[in-house]
Amino acid sequence: MMLRKALTGWIVVAVVMILLGLGAVAGAQGGQVRELPPGTIAEWRRYAAEVEQGTRTPSGLTTRMMTETAIAQQAHARSALSLLRLVGAGVALLGLFLLVDLVRYRSKHAGPT
Repeated sequence: MMLRKALTGWIVVAVVMILLGLGAVAGAQGGQVRELPPGTIAEWRRYAAEVEQGTRTPSGLTTRMMTETAIAQQAHARSALSLLRLVGAGVALLGLFLLVDLVRYRSKHAGPT
């Protein structure tokens, strides 16, 4: 009886792992990084160029740095979401394997309720 209760607890843990992993995958999918339109990128670069040329008032060097940084952030965000998706899928699969193994073990060794 004690073994059956312990296995039931671990089965619950496995189900929670599956749900957390699938939740992470779904969250990463929902928060997908949107690509900046090429027109927006060109406009930002044109603005930075105008500032550098002195036709706009902000600091040219700072505006250029901030523009390129903003554009580069997409790659970092995309890779972070890919990693979250991978880890979430791994946790879900681990939980699934654990669940199947525990249910199989309990049905063979724990006896009737």
